[in-house]
Amino acid sequence: MDFKSSIVDFGSGEGKLSARLGSVPGVKQIWAVEPSANSQLRAMDRFSKLEDRAGVTVPTPVTGSLFYFDESLRNKDIMILCEVIEHIDEFRLTRVMETILAEYCPKVLILTTPNKEYNEVYEMDSEEMRHGDHRFE
Repeated sequence: MDFKSSIVDFGSGEGKLSARLGSVPGVKQIWAVEPSANSQLRAMDRFSKLEDRAGVTVPTPVTGSLFYFDESLRNKDIMILCEVIEHIDEFRLTRVMETILAEYCPKVLILTTPNKEYNEVYEMDSEEMRHGDHRFE
């Protein structure tokens, strides 16, 4: 079995990463999980443009959040939280990580978050955050 055949993209937003993952050889299923209805509608529009492309796996949009367990997302090959954890209150992070590691049990977990030191590239003040909803960077 290919280690990357099933992917969960948590906090998938408008589906940019999920759509790109659909072109990776060996990927058979992608769940694009997003709590925002507006972002999910944009993602669905993006995904619909992939439907006629040969060799592309079209992501499945899922309304969901890291705060609500979804049994259907358990035991997937890869779970991605790309630029997601900085939107979660720090006191909730331990429980979120426990849920991911002990209940979802992905074979691989990929986590990214903004590096505050990089903000100077955007000519931002040292205490400024890239997004109004960020709890930390």
